Amino acid sequence: MKPLNISRRRFLKGSLAAGAAGLLPNLIFSGSAEAAGSANNTVIVVHLDGGWDGLNTVVPFTDPTYAAARPTLAIAAASVLPINGTLGLHPALTGLKTLYDQGKVAVVNGAGYPNFNRSHFAAEDIYWTADPASAPSSGWLGRSLDVINSGTVMTGIYIGSATPLSMLGDTVLVPAIPSATSYVFQSGGNVADDAAVLSAAVQIIDQPATGLTMIDGILTQDRALRDSIGQVQAAAAAYQTTVTYANDSFSGSMKFAAQLIRANIGVRIISTDFGSFDTHSGQAARMNTLLGNLSAGIASFQQDAQVGGFANRVAVVFWSEFGRRVAENASAGTDHGTSAPIVVVGEGVKGGVIGNYPSLTNLTSGDLLMGVDFRSVYASVLSDWLAVDDNQVLGANWTKLPIFL
Repeated sequence: MKPLNISRRRFLKGSLAAGAAGLLPNLIFSGSAEAAGSANNTVIVVHLDGGWDGLNTVVPFTDPTYAAARPTLAIAAASVLPINGTLGLHPALTGLKTLYDQGKVAVVNGAGYPNFNRSHFAAEDIYWTADPASAPSSGWLGRSLDVINSGTVMTGIYIGSATPLSMLGDTVLVPAIPSATSYVFQSGGNVADDAAVLSAAVQIIDQPATGLTMIDGILTQDRALRDSIGQVQAAAAAYQTTVTYANDSFSGSMKFAAQLIRANIGVRIISTDFGSFDTHSGQAARMNTLLGNLSAGIASFQQDAQVGGFANRVAVVFWSEFGRRVAENASAGTDHGTSAPIVVVGEGVKGGVIGNYPSLTNLTSGDLLMGVDFRSVYASVLSDWLAVDDNQVLGANWTKLPIFL
């Protein structure tokens, strides 16, 4: 069933996608998958919400301009976790540094696009759609799922409360699931009444086709939702691990991702958000906490992937809608900037630094110049990891980067 001609994207972003309340999710305007894919790799795409400060994450600690521009926020050279002679990671990124030393982290410097937009909403849409100009109604991950067309209910999953534009396609359902415990049939709480309501709902959605396109489409997709609830609950019940995750939201999301991948239910693309990294004030303490949680969650996930035997078929990509300005502001923070790193983590990653670090003296309105178009990263993930035709998804050929082995 083709999408109905309403503002699907705005409806989805504003609706409650999770919880399976009444078995009517925010998926009823998408169609179902038909064909079969062949690749086994999975990617987890993490949006660092709010615009993270790449300059204090991948730190040019030997550049005197860095310290001069940030008299209170600059990370001292003695505290940086060096990854080469001129760059180092923020001191809270100890888990990521260990993975980098193992050759499992690729840092793509200076990712961006021409004529950068510093609005959160506009910049997010650009990265989500992979199109700075025409504002399509589908996202690059949703279009990827359209191409994969595996025929399974759980090919794509968003860990969160409302499916973002990045995961919207035309033919594939993408449920928004905050956690396994919340993705259940919800009703009033009385055991007998709940059983009766569930039984009635099952009879409704399992009824024969009515011949009405809209009704039959809703019933088909509610059946898919019902099946996905069962698969998520089974994955959670079967999941066992010796790895201890930290007790924060991001680590919880990564643990849930591990449950889903380990269950072998056909998941190819998982997306989630973490933040906010919008550090206009009091940046030092906030970044220390946020980056510490990010690092711990990814490190625990990688350890879990090793234990679970799926480390060689999953990669984690994290990015933000923009970086921050070079100079700190008067509130011990930084304001909206332009280019920022994109980081890829995994067993199949060719570790190291890709691209030159942006100049701190050759700026555009006080911001870092773009070195790599972000769509080259997307193209590499699609072609070299997911075995998806990147031209079909992105609508153009972009130079591939040496991210993967």
